[in-house]
Amino acid sequence: IGMLAGGNATLFAPHPGAREVSLRVVELMDEAVRSAGGPPNVFTSIAEPSIEATQAMMRGMAAGARQRSRQMLESLANPTPESIRQAEDRVKRDADRLGRRLGLPPERTAQVEQALLEVDRRTRGNMRDAINAKGVDNVTYEDAKPLIDQSFTEREQAMTAILSQEEMTGFKAQEQQTKMMLDMGLRFI
Repeated sequence: IGMLAGGNATLFAPHPGAREVSLRVVELMDEAVRSAGGPPNVFTSIAEPSIEATQAMMRGMAAGARQRSRQMLESLANPTPESIRQAEDRVKRDADRLGRRLGLPPERTAQVEQALLEVDRRTRGNMRDAINAKGVDNVTYEDAKPLIDQSFTEREQAMTAILSQEEMTGFKAQEQQTKMMLDMGLRFI
């Protein structure tokens, strides 16, 4: 459910001993998403669960994550107008989602969006400088982690000036999930 709340599809690799019940739960969850107007296959599963199938899935996911991490680094090192637009669109979607979750009026959501865009622009500039200084192939998790941590600190500081203490609780919950997912992705650098 946390994966769905974060806007992610999920592939399950159930234990072979719990095959039938696991496949049925995945099927029911996917039916619930579709009946609420969502796309099909948000929740899927390995059809024939086994240790070997799970290991193959994990190897494939790791290879894909490494490739996406390298693509992200390339995009940060050599930004194009399209990659900048995509990054800013992502920030705008995040701000809009946060505004809806917190019940913010449009003008406050616009403040949130502007503050997050400013932090994002600084972060992308800092990342670009760090990547170009070391070279895309030489950047490590240890290089990127402090810059990402700094970004999250700046985001929180910016939001403290806009959001109430109660609203900050909702913001921090969303940030924690985002930070965890980003941290996992960075480990594939």
